[in-house]
Amino acid sequence: MASITPDGSGKPLFVLSQTRQPIIRGDFASRLSIRIAFMHIPVTKTVMVSLARGSMIGTQALNPLPQTDEWALLPDGTVAIVRGSDYHIDWVGADGN
Repeated sequence: MASITPDGSGKPLFVLSQTRQPIIRGDFASRLSIRIAFMHIPVTKTVMVSLARGSMIGTQALNPLPQTDEWALLPDGTVAIVRGSDYHIDWVGADGN
C-alpha cells in the first residue's frame, strides 16, 4: 500500500492497494516454499481528505464489477488459475510446469 503524506491543503489523496498476490506452494518434507504464480485481486481505492488541525478522514471505494482471478487446487496437486480479464485458465502442475 502507498504511504499517506498529507500536505495540509485539504485536497483528496487517493491510495491504491496492491493488485497482484502470489500463490505459494509449500513442501513440508523439505521445508521449502515456491511461488508458482501471481493472481490479480480487486483494487481497493481509499480516498483520504485532510481536515483542520492535521486530522484526516478516509473512505473506501469498491468496484462493483472487478476483474479478478481465482484459483483452485486439484487432487493431483495441479493448480488451476482462472483469469477474469480474458476468461482463460492457466494450469500449473505439481512439478511447476
